[in-house]
Amino acid sequence: MIPLNAFPIITLIAHMHCQNVRILPTLALFQNLFLELEQQHVGYAIWKNAQELPQALAGDGDIDLYIYPDSHQSFQAVLQSLGFVRLVSHKSYPCVEHYFGLDIHTGRFAHLHCYYRLVTGESHIKQYTIPIEPYLSDYPAILDAEGYRIMHPVLQKKLNIFRRKIKLSCLPGAWLFFRERHGYQQEKELTSEAEQNAMTAGNAVHASGWLADIAESPTTMSDLLDGFRYRWRYQHWNRFPPLTTPCFRYRAIVLRAVGKLRQQRKTLPVGLNVSVSTVDIAHADKLETAIGNWMEKHFSIRFMTTRGTRRISAQLLDLIGRTQAIHADTDREHPDDPFSLLGKLAWYSWRWSRQVRQSVYWSMSGFIVIWDAADLEHVSKASQVVSSMNVAHPGLKSCLLQTSRSCLGIEPAIGFRLDENADADQLVTNPGSAENLKRMKQALWEHVSQTQC
Repeated sequence: MIPLNAFPIITLIAHMHCQNVRILPTLALFQNLFLELEQQHVGYAIWKNAQELPQALAGDGDIDLYIYPDSHQSFQAVLQSLGFVRLVSHKSYPCVEHYFGLDIHTGRFAHLHCYYRLVTGESHIKQYTIPIEPYLSDYPAILDAEGYRIMHPVLQKKLNIFRRKIKLSCLPGAWLFFRERHGYQQEKELTSEAEQNAMTAGNAVHASGWLADIAESPTTMSDLLDGFRYRWRYQHWNRFPPLTTPCFRYRAIVLRAVGKLRQQRKTLPVGLNVSVSTVDIAHADKLETAIGNWMEKHFSIRFMTTRGTRRISAQLLDLIGRTQAIHADTDREHPDDPFSLLGKLAWYSWRWSRQVRQSVYWSMSGFIVIWDAADLEHVSKASQVVSSMNVAHPGLKSCLLQTSRSCLGIEPAIGFRLDENADADQLVTNPGSAENLKRMKQALWEHVSQTQC
C-alpha cells in the first residue's frame, strides 16, 4: 500500500478549490460502505470528479466508482447488505449502474455511479471503453484518510486528458466543456498536483502503451487537434461502427432532450405500489409534499392522491355504509332508493378500479406509485355488500361484481400505513415533524430495498 504521507489528501485540496461551497460532513452510510469494502477486500477506486467529492460524500451529487474486475460480485454483495438499490436511467451506458442508499441519520441519499468497465468519451454517449486493467497493479489505488480509495493520480490525469480532448473534438461536447470549464480546470489542477507529489515521493512508474501517448497540451487548440488524432488512433476502443458516431450522438441528444421535457427520472428494475395512509386527509398534502421533495429529484414517482381520488374514495365508503344499512334493516323506510344506491356504487367502484389499474401501469414501468389517504379495499368491501343483497338489479349487480373481480386481481400490495404503527396518533397529529418524517422515510426506503433484493 502506498503511504498516506506520499500525497496530499485529495479531499483537502478539493476543499481549497471549493472555499465558497458549504461542505457538509460525510454521510455515515458512505463511511460504513468504505469500511465494509476494505474489510471484504473489494477492489475499487474513485476515478474522476475529485473537485466535487466533498459535496458528493455529503449526499449532494454522485460518486464515480470503478470496480475492479475480480470484485464485481463482492461489491454488489456489500451494497445489498447496506440497503443500496439499483436504479435504471433513461440515459444509461454499458457496464455502468446507479445505486442509491438512504442515510437514516440525515434522510439524504447516497448516490453511487458504478463502472464495471471504464467507459468514457463524449458526454452524451460515452463511446470508448478504456483498457485500464493492465495498469492497476503498477498504479494501485490510494487509501485516503477518510477511508475511501481514490485512483492513482497518474491514471486520473491520463483519463482526464483523454476525456477533455475527446469532448472538445465534437460540437456538443465542446459546448458542454466550456459550460463546465471551471470544474474541468479544478480537476486538472488537482490531478496534476497529486501526480507531481507522486513523482517527488519516488512512486512514479515509467508509462508505457497508451498511457505514454496521452499527454497534456499547451493550448485549447492543441487539445482539439489531439482529440481528432485520438479518435483515429483509438477507434478500436469505440463501441460504435466507424463513421456512425454522429448518428448515435445526436440520437442520444434528442432522447435526452425529450426525457428532460417529460421530466424523466430513474426507475426501479421492479416498480411497486406503496400505501402511505393517514387517518386525516388534511395531512395528506403535507405528506405528499414531504415525499416529493425527498424523492422526486432522483426517482420516478406517481402519487395517487388527487382530490378527485379522495372524493371517490370517501363517496364509495359512504355508499357502502348506506347500502349496508338498507340491507340490514328492511322493515324501516329509508330515504335512499336501493336501486339508485346500487347504481352509484357500481359507478364509483368502476372509477376507483380505474385508478388502481393506472397505478399498476406506472408500477410496471418501474415507477414508485404512492397511495395516500385512501383505502385500497373499498372495491372489495363493495363487492361483499352487493354479494349479500338478495334484491338488486341483475345488470348493475353483475357490472359491479365484474369490476370488483378485475380490481381484486391487480390490487397493489400495501407497503405500510402510518395509522397502523404503535405511535399512530403522534404520526398523524404532526406528520410534518422532523422525527416523524425521518421514521416515514426509513420505513418507505426499507420497503423499497426489500422488494428489489
